[in-house]
Formats: sequence, C-alpha cells, structure tokens
Amino acid sequence: MKHSFFIFSDVDGTLFSHEQCGIPKKSLLAIQKARENGHKFFISSGRGKHMIDYQDYKFDIDGFILCNGSHIVLNGNDFYMDTINSSQLKELLDLCIEHKIGFLLEGIYENYLYLDGINVIRDFEKRCVHNMEMSDEEADQSLSSHHVVHFDLFKHDYENYLKLNIYFKDKETIDLILSHMGEQLYAIYDPNDTLYIKSIEIMAKGNTKATGIDKIVEHYQHSLNQTIAIGDGKNDLEMIQHASIGIAMGNAIEELKKMLE
Repeated sequence: MKHSFFIFSDVDGTLFSHEQCGIPKKSLLAIQKARENGHKFFISSGRGKHMIDYQDYKFDIDGFILCNGSHIVLNGNDFYMDTINSSQLKELLDLCIEHKIGFLLEGIYENYLYLDGINVIRDFEKRCVHNMEMSDEEADQSLSSHHVVHFDLFKHDYENYLKLNIYFKDKETIDLILSHMGEQLYAIYDPNDTLYIKSIEIMAKGNTKATGIDKIVEHYQHSLNQTIAIGDGKNDLEMIQHASIGIAMGNAIEELKKMLE
C-alpha cells in the first residue's frame, strides 16, 4: 500500500497499562483498525521475549523489537540477535553478587532473577494474574513456566544473554556499575524513574530501538519516511527521534517531551 505506515510502540507506560495490568481495549481496537487499513504494527520494548510472550496480547503483531534492539522477531521467527559479550557479562554479574545488587538477566532461553529482581518481577506476576494474595511460591512457579527462575539455578554459561537489568537505589550503585562497563556494552537508565525500583538496562553496544526500526524497514524495503514511533521513557528517545513521526505519551519523561517541542 502506497501510504501504509510501520507503527512502533513501546510497551510499559505506553501500550501496557500498569494500573490495569494489561492493554486497554481502546488501544487494541485502534491497533486492529490500523492493521485493517494496511499498516503494520510492531512492539518495540526493553523487555525480552519471555517477558513479552506471557502477556496475552489478544491481537496479531507483525513483529517485535526486544531488549532495546538486541533481538528482533518477525512473523514469529527470530530475525536478529546480538548477545552481551560473555566475559564482560561475567564481570558485571560477579560485581552485583559481591555487592548484593539485584538484577534480572534476560536470555534467549532463560531469565534469571537475583535479590531485588526477584521481588520486582514476582510482584509484577501477581498483579498480572490479578491475585496479589498469591503466595511467593505460587508466583515463582508461574514465572518458571515462562522461563523466569532464580539465579541459584544459573549454569554459569554466560552465553546467549541479550540484556541485563540491574536494580539500584542510590547514585553509588550507578557509579559502581558504570565504572565496570566494558567497551562493548552500553547502558540506559533514568535516575528519576518511579516505576517500581530504578534499573539500569545493559545491552551490547550498537543496538537501540532506532537500529531495530532500521533493520525492519530495510528488510521490508519500506520507507523510513513512513514510520511512527510511540513511547514514554528513556529507552524510547532514539526511536522517537529517528522515526518520521515521533509521539510522546502524556506520561512521558520531560526529556522526551522537550525533544519534540
């Protein structure tokens, strides 16, 4: 279709409502209508595949940009993956364990939770099944069915990991992590983030939601001039600036809103 658009939408705080722990019906209808009119719709998220799949989206998706561009899935198939350097990952994990810093390690096959990461994701799971009375053991069992398990089950392979979420409570933790960042990695974080506990997202350098858009546009031989990006957070800055039409949600961070003024 000559005037069709490729629409790229963030998940948390954009498409996914944490108050409802789901996607509002009006958003689903809007996406359905857009696709009926010939446009393609892509999720563009910091989440990994396993953190997406267990949500019941109840509509067709043309593709996913995951882990902030480190993983792309098109038509249900892996299209692109760029994993974290294994030696640099080991150094960061050892550092977190030494200083008792919580994290979520997101991999191709399995996700691992450590300390604060356990409580963050466990609480999220309870709210998503609308049962805050669920026991911690029941929540963990539910999470394990989606390949999310405790770090004590980690096999120390350090391969096949796409993103590391490190949870922090103070600037000292940020400084410590950034001082040990390898040159093949990069980090996204917002000290003012109020969603649960603050986190630093660490991926292989060279991957962003914007690079994910470029790879999809190139694959389909589509025009970047006919792309729309929608988001609210720090990791949406590049794609919203990069797309032909960038849209910041009303709840977006001020940095993002000012960029579009």
